Amino acid sequence: MGMGLLLAVFAGAMVALQTIFNNRTDVHMGSWATTTWVLAMGFIASLACSLIFEGGRTFDLHNMKLWYAFSGMIGVGVVICLVLGVKILGPTFSVSVTLTSQLGFALLFDTMGWLGLEKVDFNWKQLAGVVIIVAGIYVFKFGGKRKTHTPERPASAIKTL
Repeated sequence: MGMGLLLAVFAGAMVALQTIFNNRTDVHMGSWATTTWVLAMGFIASLACSLIFEGGRTFDLHNMKLWYAFSGMIGVGVVICLVLGVKILGPTFSVSVTLTSQLGFALLFDTMGWLGLEKVDFNWKQLAGVVIIVAGIYVFKFGGKRKTHTPERPASAIKTL
């Protein structure tokens, strides 16, 4: 469990770091170009790691539902939504909302047993945890005098959606 927690913390740090880098790249390239660049670089890096660590298994898609093979396309939505969200809301608020949404949907998918997951019994403590996180984000965002983020209108990206 300790290793799982460490990996989860590391993943959170990488998401925050990537969000900042994506935002800085977006300033120079635009939202869709940033999304393309980020995913292309990720593809190259993950392909190299997969070939090094897993070899021929990289392309072994036997006994896998076909639509699972296309799940990487969801990454396009993840990156473009985060890039635009940071542009509008700022990095901290955008990532906070993103992670809370991720937690809420993970709870829903687990509880319903969707997407091939083993169904997990719903617990009111889980819902309370999500509500407390949402309340914490509200307090963080609106609970005091802070320098507010001036939202930029991501007109070019929104027009093309």
